[in-house]
Amino acid sequence: MPFLKESFDSVQADFLLDQIQTPEHITQSYMQVSQRFFKEVFDILKHGGMMVLAEPILPRGLDKSTYTDSNNELDYQKINLLHNMHRGNMENLLKQIGFSSVAVNSGESLVSRRDLDRYIMLGNTWELPKESVTTAFTTSIVAIK
Repeated sequence: MPFLKESFDSVQADFLLDQIQTPEHITQSYMQVSQRFFKEVFDILKHGGMMVLAEPILPRGLDKSTYTDSNNELDYQKINLLHNMHRGNMENLLKQIGFSSVAVNSGESLVSRRDLDRYIMLGNTWELPKESVTTAFTTSIVAIK
């Protein structure tokens, strides 16, 4: 990233790691791309700075058979096992890079913040149309330098 070292108090991004496109991206794994991004974020954060990310519950590139059953239906036991492995890998990676405090958790989160923000600005937060806000299972990553 073309920013000075230790120039930001915080970095926040939603669903970014799957979208990073570089020439190396084609030959690198999700974890390699994530590691490069995390190192760059670590460099630009001030001491005590915080990185906050929301990512899909599972990384991209998984073969569908790794999270479905023999009927090609979602297998939540497999998904839970894969997510726990993924969460542990992320935690270890962030600590190796140098982040002092790391939390990687999963749960439901709001999607379509643009619509939510628009309604809040209009002072209409109690009458949100159902189609404007949906939920999805996501992984939240919080790391402090």
